[in-house]
Amino acid sequence: MKSLRTLLPALLLVCLVVLARINDAEGCSCSYTHPQTHFCTSDFVLVVKVKERIPLEHETAYRVKINRKFKLSNESHSQSLLEGRLYTASMDSVCGVHLNVGETYIVSGRVYEGKPRIGLCNLVQRWSGVSRRQRRAFKGLYAKGCMCDVSYTPFERKGEALHRAKGRLCPWEANPGPTDCQEQHGVCVMNQGRCFWMPSRSYDQCIHEHHQERLKNNQRMRDFMP
Repeated sequence: MKSLRTLLPALLLVCLVVLARINDAEGCSCSYTHPQTHFCTSDFVLVVKVKERIPLEHETAYRVKINRKFKLSNESHSQSLLEGRLYTASMDSVCGVHLNVGETYIVSGRVYEGKPRIGLCNLVQRWSGVSRRQRRAFKGLYAKGCMCDVSYTPFERKGEALHRAKGRLCPWEANPGPTDCQEQHGVCVMNQGRCFWMPSRSYDQCIHEHHQERLKNNQRMRDFMP
């Protein structure tokens, strides 16, 4: 009994740490968002190189060099970016992001109270990991499809989602759909009142490889069936 009493403080401490981590993980919840949606719904989309991390009282500022401006929703936002700083929450639990000094990123965000802000629910990706097709899309192709909706769609609900959207949806298909193809190479555009994934060499090749792999997996499953 004495040993149990001795262990109780340590056990309580472990429980508190676990609960704190669970709360942190649940504190910031973001929907799975396509790069085109990030582009269309953000005040700014930039390619930046991080020069310095500046801890502040309740947030973190990053001094950055702006290499490219893909989107600025109005001229006042350009003024707010003149000082070359991006702001984020200081903790992950409230959607703060951590950028590495010296790295180059593509980021999207909103201007709030005169400050350009980024977070876990915005687009924050190393520029080196952005595909060629995505780079072209950020230059102008995404902007042409902002009247369309790109939504993460479970494979079994694709037909229902398309029916409800009445032509204004490009379903971002969950597995076993071609999720990566549509993220890295897909651009959703509208023509004659209907939204669709724009054909391209990289997109069509990725879709073809996805279908071939799915056929192989289906054949393997049939081979294992009694």
